[in-house]
Amino acid sequence: MHLPFWVDFLWSGMWFVAFGLLVKYLNDIQVCGAAFTWSDIQDGGFCGKWKADLAFAFVGAMLWLVSCALGYAGYRQVKQQEMSDAVADAEKKATAEAEKKATAEAEKKAKESHKPKHSDTRSMSAAQE
Repeated sequence: MHLPFWVDFLWSGMWFVAFGLLVKYLNDIQVCGAAFTWSDIQDGGFCGKWKADLAFAFVGAMLWLVSCALGYAGYRQVKQQEMSDAVADAEKKATAEAEKKATAEAEKKAKESHKPKHSDTRSMSAAQE
């Protein structure tokens, strides 16, 4: 199961903080030159290892951020689907209720049309006398 998108955002933020701390550390020790100078990364020494850590921290932060964006897109899609399903269910329910009401009214009218009216039967019996 995938974590909620906001957890991915928090992880991304923590990796960006780690990236910033690494940049600050590499700039403060001034042994390796600037943090973004990549010319000395091939020697396999101290500076190369720290700059590789720096690169992986940035890549990790970006991947968590992409995961957050994809998670949010999926979340919105699911919510929109739930909303459209709820609207469709409400429409079906309203249609069913309207049909039920119309059927009941039609049955009521049919019963009333087949009943003899009391005033007519009284007038007929009065006319026969």
